Amino acid sequence: MKEKEPIDIHSKREKLESLPLKEERPDKPWPRSRIYDFSSDRDMLEEISVKMESMGKKQLDQLQTEAARILTESRRDQIEESQTWFETAALPVLKNFAETFSASLEISHEDETMILVTFQNKCGYDLAEDDRHMRMLFGLSNHVSIEKNGDNITLVLAFDCLDMK
Repeated sequence: MKEKEPIDIHSKREKLESLPLKEERPDKPWPRSRIYDFSSDRDMLEEISVKMESMGKKQLDQLQTEAARILTESRRDQIEESQTWFETAALPVLKNFAETFSASLEISHEDETMILVTFQNKCGYDLAEDDRHMRMLFGLSNHVSIEKNGDNITLVLAFDCLDMK
C-alpha cells in the first residue's frame, strides 16, 4: 500500500493566494457586505452639556423652543414613515389574510398615530405556522381583540405608529 505524502499547507496557501480573484458581476443587486454604524458620540453630548451650563435664560429658552420643534418634526416624520410602511408592507398581508378567511377588512385611523384593523367573518380565523407575515403583524400590534358579535367573529388589531420604530 502506498503511503500518503504529508500535505504542505504553506505551499497550498501560496498557490491559492496566487490565483486571480474572481471579479463580482457588476449586475449584482446587492454588495457583498454593508456596514451600519449607529455608534453615538459621547464627547458631543458632553460638549453640549458644557455649553448649556454657560447659557443664559434667554438662550436656554431659545434652545428649549428649538428642541421642541425638532422633537415635533421627528415625531411627525416617524408617523409618516410608519404609515408608509403600513401601507406598503402590512396592508397586502392584511388583504391576503382577509381574502383567505372570506372576511371583510376595515382600516381606520382613530387619530394621527393609531391604526385599527378590523376583520369580520362568520367562520373564525386560523393563524397557521407558515403565516409568518401575519404572525409578525400580530407581534407588532399594540392590542389584539377577538369577539363574537351575533353571527360574526371580529378580530381587531391596533397599531400605534409611534411604537412601530
